[in-house]
Amino acid sequence: MIFRNLMDDFRMNYKFLPLLSLAFLAACASTGPGKVEDSTPPRLVKDSSGATVWDRPTAFGPVTGEKLAMGVTACGGANAAVKPAGYHSRAMDEKGVSFPSGGFMCMAK
Repeated sequence: MIFRNLMDDFRMNYKFLPLLSLAFLAACASTGPGKVEDSTPPRLVKDSSGATVWDRPTAFGPVTGEKLAMGVTACGGANAAVKPAGYHSRAMDEKGVSFPSGGFMCMAK
């Protein structure tokens, strides 16, 4: 019942959808990959909750066509709920060692 009421509210307020989408895109743009790889590679770190995250998501560049298949696999395969959103050729693990094939930033589809 709650879900149905939420859907009814959503349908009634559909005019706010573009505004919500714009806000979501703005939030993603500030934490997502850049147009090119940064000269300083991103590194895996633990956040305050203990989760492993990238320290500098904006350091990633785009996933090029040649790296897309490898990125899909790295992010959990074709049926996963995440996709490769960024790639850095010198991304580092938690110890500061570069991954031999680079690293991917994965984001929800």
